[in-house]
Amino acid sequence: MKYHISFEEVFLEFIIRLDRAYYNLLMKPPLKYEIEKAGLFVQGQLSLPMYYEEITVDVGYKLDLLVEKKVVVELKSVELL
Repeated sequence: MKYHISFEEVFLEFIIRLDRAYYNLLMKPPLKYEIEKAGLFVQGQLSLPMYYEEITVDVGYKLDLLVEKKVVVELKSVELL
């Protein structure tokens, strides 16, 4: 099954107006929306604890997006690819 999710559309709409410091914060809601619009289940800002033997250690790490409980999407920004 193929999905068309218009990341490019979201990117082009926002990148021109965004400062890099706010890029990830502002891109998550529109990308989450586009993924949901494609009919996929998506969760955002999920805590990901670490485990050591019998204890759980909350290191404050959060997943940007988790799609269909299988794919982790981490948003990053760079000046040049």
